[in-house]
Amino acid sequence: MCIYPSKRLTNRTAIHRILYLLYYSKETSMKKLLLSLVCGVLGGAMLFAETDGGTFLPSAQPFAAENIYVESNAGIVFPLYVFKDKVKGITKPSGGFSFGAGYNWDGWLFGLEYTRDYFGSPKKKGKTDFSHVSDIRANVISFRLRRVIAQDTFRWLPGWLEIVPGVSAGVNFFTMKDSINDDVDFGNGYSAFGRASLEIALIPGTDRASPYAGVDYDLFTSKKHFNGVVGYARGVLGFRLYPFGKNPVKAASAVSVVSKIAPANGFTPDGNGVNDTIDIKTSVKKLKDAPESWKVEVRDQQNDTLKTWTGKGNVPTLTWDGKTDNGDKLFSSETYTVVTTVVPTASDRARIGEETVTSTATFKTGVLMEEIIPQKQWKIVVNTIYFDANAATFDKLSDEQKVSNKETLDSIAKQALALSEDIKIEVQGYANNVSNTEEEDKNELIPLSKDRAESIAKQLRRRGLKEDNLTAVGKGGANPLAAWEDRAHWWKNRRVEFIVTK
Repeated sequence: MCIYPSKRLTNRTAIHRILYLLYYSKETSMKKLLLSLVCGVLGGAMLFAETDGGTFLPSAQPFAAENIYVESNAGIVFPLYVFKDKVKGITKPSGGFSFGAGYNWDGWLFGLEYTRDYFGSPKKKGKTDFSHVSDIRANVISFRLRRVIAQDTFRWLPGWLEIVPGVSAGVNFFTMKDSINDDVDFGNGYSAFGRASLEIALIPGTDRASPYAGVDYDLFTSKKHFNGVVGYARGVLGFRLYPFGKNPVKAASAVSVVSKIAPANGFTPDGNGVNDTIDIKTSVKKLKDAPESWKVEVRDQQNDTLKTWTGKGNVPTLTWDGKTDNGDKLFSSETYTVVTTVVPTASDRARIGEETVTSTATFKTGVLMEEIIPQKQWKIVVNTIYFDANAATFDKLSDEQKVSNKETLDSIAKQALALSEDIKIEVQGYANNVSNTEEEDKNELIPLSKDRAESIAKQLRRRGLKEDNLTAVGKGGANPLAAWEDRAHWWKNRRVEFIVTK
């Protein structure tokens, strides 16, 4: 959009010519051409106003009170211009103000605004057919749509500066005083209103407010009083305030790392050809340069690192087959976390004030069926079947734990029955031998693990497996996955194994 100095606004500028031809042209093709030109110029600024993630539309996000803003501005109102009659100077420069409120959605500003503009009388009476109009008051209620363009869109912009183009539409309830009859006209003093605006906003030390300077060009229709479209310019100074939190525009300028995992659920690296791998796709937003280095880790629920990748430059898509660096196997129905750490270049670190940027994402494994005898026997290892403390019951579990148990047992039964209706399953309960003595194993752990195995077998019968095909065995502290000296990993020994035989 072209913006002219204030003194040129009293002349027949290029904007005036375009709008005049657009409104009064008798040639349909000319109207279409001019309409395309105006929409292209005004819309072009919006088109290049990308969101921080490099996309045009705002991203989905929950409502947050900290994104609510209020604002106010005041400034100079320049003389009116009547397009059809090419009349200028029917008012002299005066003043106006506005205030409003709205919501910042990922850099898009949606809001309502009230504007009050004053137009004074021209110095010389009788110069135009409208010189008898001594005072005009514009009372505008409008909906505003603006887009913040910052350094993430144009890298040459300094970090403290924002460009905010916008458009408005609403109603102008204007009043006029006739210098001859001294009448104030309210009856027909309203019309359609539109505005194109451009603001230059600053990001000061505080991130709760953004002061700005702006220019507007306003249009309203009035066939009764002005015989057509009337336009005028405004120059304003104002500020936008976020009373409930930090300015999301500035907050959005922080570098972010996003990792997406597919599939997010049901990863089963057991070699059956179904969901044996996952893809970890990482995007780094708002860095000027490719990262200096990066590291991606897969961690278990105890925050132990199972798998690590490192590299330089942009983070590639990583495909993982479930094999860990230390040879451990993943558990069925377990939630794991992917931690991505990015080290920006020195210039980016200086710009953002951060040495590293980190993100986390999770995925959950399905039921892994480790093949023991090809096409004959499989083993399923589960660490996330929950029981009441020191018991084989499920009565005192949380709702989340009960849902997890149901999903795990449903999946095991479904996959087993898919192999054969006469499938046989041996449920083996395991525990951790805290004292590392035979007495604890014999008197406590084996009876408890057998009771728990029987409780699980009972749950599987309810899911369609035949009673004669289910057996329960208490293994106690046998076959530990973690050595007795490795206290940090004792949790691995508390598990249930299913030996599935076709």
